Amino acid sequence: MNNDLYSVTVTDNNGCTATDTITVKLYIGINNVNSYLTASIYPNPAKDVLNISINTSNSVNVEFVIYDAIGQVVYKNKVSTVNGNNLFNVDLSNEADGIYFIKFNNTVNNQLIRFVKSGN
Repeated sequence: MNNDLYSVTVTDNNGCTATDTITVKLYIGINNVNSYLTASIYPNPAKDVLNISINTSNSVNVEFVIYDAIGQVVYKNKVSTVNGNNLFNVDLSNEADGIYFIKFNNTVNNQLIRFVKSGN
């Protein structure tokens, strides 16, 4: 297994920045093809509730963290999933309208999704 570390810094029009680092794991071999994790969110833009769908091939522990546009953590949760589709929701009613990022972390892979919170 090879690991590569990547960092990205995002700067908005106001000069605010957010930085994140991920490790990309490259697996060589057939055994690893049987493990996967895919995550999706809806609706986007979200109003008061963000729905999260995590589809896994195995039972795994997944951490998901929501960051605002300047990189501050606004929500964090660790969940245990079962094989198949797992549904969760997050109450965003107390968060300001704007751009957010949700990062999914586990031993299989990491995924980052951008979404918008809009009260309209």
